[in-house]
Amino acid sequence: CTICGSSFSSKFLLEAHVQSHRNNEQKVYVCELCKQKFCDSSEYVTHLVSSHAKKDHCCTICNKWYTSRSNLRTHMMIHAGRKPHQCDICGRQFTVSSNLKAHRRIHTGERKYVCQVCNKGFITSTHLKTHMAVHTGEKPYQCEICFREFAVNSNMRAHMLTHTGEKRHECQICGKQFATSSHVKTHLLSHTGQRDHKCPTCGKSFTVASNLKAHMKIHLGQRDHACDLCNKRFYTNSDLRSHKMVHTGERPYQCDVCLERFTKMSNLNSHRTTHTGERPHQCSICLKRFRKAINLRTHLQTHQSDRAHPCSLCDEAFPNITRLKAHTKKCHQEVISCEQCNRRFQSRAALDSHMKIHSDAYPFSCSMCERSFAKEQHLLKHMEGHVEKKNECPTCNLRCISTNQLEIHMRTHTGERPYGCDECPRRFTKQVNLKRHMQVHT
Repeated sequence: CTICGSSFSSKFLLEAHVQSHRNNEQKVYVCELCKQKFCDSSEYVTHLVSSHAKKDHCCTICNKWYTSRSNLRTHMMIHAGRKPHQCDICGRQFTVSSNLKAHRRIHTGERKYVCQVCNKGFITSTHLKTHMAVHTGEKPYQCEICFREFAVNSNMRAHMLTHTGEKRHECQICGKQFATSSHVKTHLLSHTGQRDHKCPTCGKSFTVASNLKAHMKIHLGQRDHACDLCNKRFYTNSDLRSHKMVHTGERPYQCDVCLERFTKMSNLNSHRTTHTGERPHQCSICLKRFRKAINLRTHLQTHQSDRAHPCSLCDEAFPNITRLKAHTKKCHQEVISCEQCNRRFQSRAALDSHMKIHSDAYPFSCSMCERSFAKEQHLLKHMEGHVEKKNECPTCNLRCISTNQLEIHMRTHTGERPYGCDECPRRFTKQVNLKRHMQVHT
């Protein structure tokens, strides 16, 4: 912009911005020291104080510097917890009168700062400036550790706490600590079970609107974020950032106990509970605690109505869908019987697998899993996967599933054949082999 020097990502945004100068006949404030231009007088004054005023007054608690003693006194109220300015409508208190003035606009509905691109109104010029980053795509604040970019400096500072592990805000219900107060507010919804944001397509509910907005992209198929290395597309920018670490090998989040590194802060937080034994997710009904949120969600199904999921084939009903599926499989699935031994199966595939036992092509069957083999040595090799070392043959190290099976196997080394045919002189090590042989004489 030739009037105030602001930059934009497209000609459309620039034209909309220039129109705001024409419509409002805004005065442009130019800093005489650095030539930076401002459209808002309060921003201009803030710039002069923060960038060019001499700062002689230091806070002895946090070492922050101020240009005047009065500004320092105002700042000290934060440490003292003093909030002398109270809203006469809701009773909320503030340290400075300007914050109270901005807060009152929430009650009056006044939104004097309007975006010239989308006409959305805001209570303060700071909120409008932050919003404009949505249109311009500008993210001037970058994390020095993981290089993530932010449109707002306060968001970047809050993000930095995820790397330092500093958690100043505590949940008054369960004592869990968080890096920011907004994270505490979101966490409190896990205690109340409040999920006010419902998907109109599938009915799934969410605690915060941003999660619903991200979820809706799945239904709409909106994968707006593309990887510039492999062109794979993602629903959210955070998913894209996590994906890029596959290419870079970067794992910026490190456990301070075992030094294992992770690509996501959520993965690190989940991992930390393995060291602390912490179970941060508590059921609000029975107070049982869980290490992971997904385990809590599964558990909550047990508190649903005992007949929330009725069976469509009979009068039975179950508290969750998992129990209903198990019931359907057990009671209503087609039962098929083997014509040779009358054993019953719930699927044609299971019966086909079983029939190999009766087939001459696969005469050797495993008594543990019913797999069948064409040769006995293949069966014996397979059986090793089922057995313990205590039933190991001392001669050839073959492992057997039981002591009885080991005794039968030992006959291959001793030559013992206790089962003799009454029709001919042949003898066998196993009774099953004798029975199979007897079919020759029938």
